[in-house]
Amino acid sequence: MTDTVTNNTPPKKKRFKRTILIILGVLIILAIPVYIFRDVLYFEYYNLSNNHAHANDKLYAAEWMGKTDGKYTITLYRTAEPVNGNGKKIAIDGGWVINSDSLAKHNSNFIGYYQGYKILDTEFGTKMLYYQFGTNKLGLERRYYESEIKLPTGYKFTDEPFYVLGFEVSTNNPAAAK
Repeated sequence: MTDTVTNNTPPKKKRFKRTILIILGVLIILAIPVYIFRDVLYFEYYNLSNNHAHANDKLYAAEWMGKTDGKYTITLYRTAEPVNGNGKKIAIDGGWVINSDSLAKHNSNFIGYYQGYKILDTEFGTKMLYYQFGTNKLGLERRYYESEIKLPTGYKFTDEPFYVLGFEVSTNNPAAAK
């Protein structure tokens, strides 16, 4: 009679292999979205750790902008969207800059008021962190006219405000630290 009794529990070695395969499968399934959204996750983390601005806080040109020799500019970006409405918004050079010489003439690094942030695709397909802001007109300088800007085929500008790259600005006034 002892010959007919079967043991339904797998040996420990098979259970261990199955557990390892399940853990590896779960890790692969979790790794796929992390890999796909790695740029967005990076910029969200960067924004959470470095962006302490609230709506209507003053934005200043980064401290290193005032320490450069010669003329330095901060490019202002605008959003563009496909004409047919199918596709992502992208950030593109808006034709305006904030000039370090203009800021120096007015003895201020103030560039505008913070309104929010967005992680947008560039026209080259990479993602970047942009701060949306209302501009200080004193430092503005036209670089290109809208007719000179090379929009990608099938795109048009939206009527949203200007954006600036997150690492080019700060909520701390570098002039006040001197």
